[in-house]
Amino acid sequence: TTHGDGTDIPPPDQPPPPRPPEQADPAVGITSPAPAAATLAQMIRPETVFQIQLGIEATEIDGETIVHDHLRNTNIRLNVSGSFIWSNLQPTISFADLLSSIRRNYDVVPPAVDSMVADFLGDLVARGTVAAAPLAAAQDAP
Repeated sequence: TTHGDGTDIPPPDQPPPPRPPEQADPAVGITSPAPAAATLAQMIRPETVFQIQLGIEATEIDGETIVHDHLRNTNIRLNVSGSFIWSNLQPTISFADLLSSIRRNYDVVPPAVDSMVADFLGDLVARGTVAAAPLAAAQDAP
């Protein structure tokens, strides 16, 4: 037997399997798996271009965006900041252009926002919701 998300339901006499560690990201209002997203975030460069994957649909409700992945049957709920970033991903945008758009629309400090946006995009790429190319090689990442 499985949960709605496809994970196995353990028999009643067994504890549930451990889940991967998660990190809250208040800048975008989502939780993200730490390891893969953090590694991807470090590989993002100014010239990296992002594009929403096929099979992904978004709906805005009360200023928040609900992103539905039809292939994985999962949803991601984005707050206003995450919704703004999401709206800039259509059809494609480079990391440098996205940061410029954020700075034009929000009063933010560049080094802090750059890192938070890279973490958010790394999470979306790790989830398979967004594609990114090119990414720096792991040995080139800071």
